[in-house]
Amino acid sequence: MTRTTFLFLFAFSLAACGGSGGSDSNEGNLQFTTLPAARDAVGAVPRGTYVIRSQQELGALIASNSTGFLMGDAGRFPPVDYGRDSVVGVLSGLGNSCLGHEIVAVSRSGAVVTVQHRRVEPIPGSGRVCGPEVVPTSVWASVARTDATVRFEELAVRNY
Repeated sequence: MTRTTFLFLFAFSLAACGGSGGSDSNEGNLQFTTLPAARDAVGAVPRGTYVIRSQQELGALIASNSTGFLMGDAGRFPPVDYGRDSVVGVLSGLGNSCLGHEIVAVSRSGAVVTVQHRRVEPIPGSGRVCGPEVVPTSVWASVARTDATVRFEELAVRNY
């Protein structure tokens, strides 16, 4: 086999395998970073699941809080490079300091990114003392930017 033939076959095999692929083509588990400070920056927006792909979408989300209660501030949201990352979030309502939410895993299969999340609550009857303040029970995380469909899957509550 000549060197030219070898290089051609090598290049062809890389193209057939897809090479290294881009970040939007990864399959399996995806890395994510929880953004704890985002909870207070977003405030008490309507209960639901969210995908934020730009600073404008973040501003519109924060502006959707029509209650005037626990207003958010986009300026306090952790910096996100929306050219590289998207933000996913879950807001399950308002509660006290003992209630929370966590993202357990983010994965990709085909054209769908799945965010697995669950509520976090004290063990019933544990006698845990919670603060009186009312806070949004939400969680926000940055993930590699994707234009794929994002599906949220709620898991069973984790008691602590």
